[in-house]
Amino acid sequence: MTPPEIIAKLEAAERGSRDLTADVYQAFGFSVIRTPRRPGGIAWRYRGHMESRWLSMRDLTESLDAALTLVPEGWRLHILAEHYSGWSANLRRKFGSEAADEAVWKRGHHWPSEHSSGTVEKIATAPLALCVVAIKARSAS
Repeated sequence: MTPPEIIAKLEAAERGSRDLTADVYQAFGFSVIRTPRRPGGIAWRYRGHMESRWLSMRDLTESLDAALTLVPEGWRLHILAEHYSGWSANLRRKFGSEAADEAVWKRGHHWPSEHSSGTVEKIATAPLALCVVAIKARSAS
């Protein structure tokens, strides 16, 4: 499944699930085991292409703390807000230090589109919204 297809699934979901979490791991390039390959085998595990050990999946689509770990290096959470129609989120690429970012913000300058993940809106939960913008930011990097 491609990142745009995974994003569409996340945007349509009513809540997080193990299956959606596995999709997010795949969007980030990890190998995933959803069902045991043999009786008593492991399931719901992931690993990177250079790793030999399978690790337990974190609840990326169900836990806000777990979803925050997806924010790519050099990016920061700009918006995470609940509205009557759902959650919205946005990530922005850092210009430098927190002080430099704050100075740009206070002067009213806007981040160029290539420095933003784009804002998503009307997502059912905060973790799902963060997963969507993290995948978009990763694609933009």
